[in-house]
Amino acid sequence: MLARSTLLIALEKELRKRGKKQQELADELGVPRTRISEVFNHKIERFSTDKLVSLLQRAGKRVEIVVA
Repeated sequence: MLARSTLLIALEKELRKRGKKQQELADELGVPRTRISEVFNHKIERFSTDKLVSLLQRAGKRVEIVVA
């Protein structure tokens, strides 16, 4: 759960930083607008870790998972 929370927050920060409407962000990432709304409303149960990693990569972010 901690990994998903961290990924969701990182995605939300990246999307909000862009200052665009939800539909514009959805078009950029190739997802329905409702998925962007779910990110902004922290609906973590709607996202797998793989989906969040994929969305972050589509947003141009590099994702590294480190196990220490």
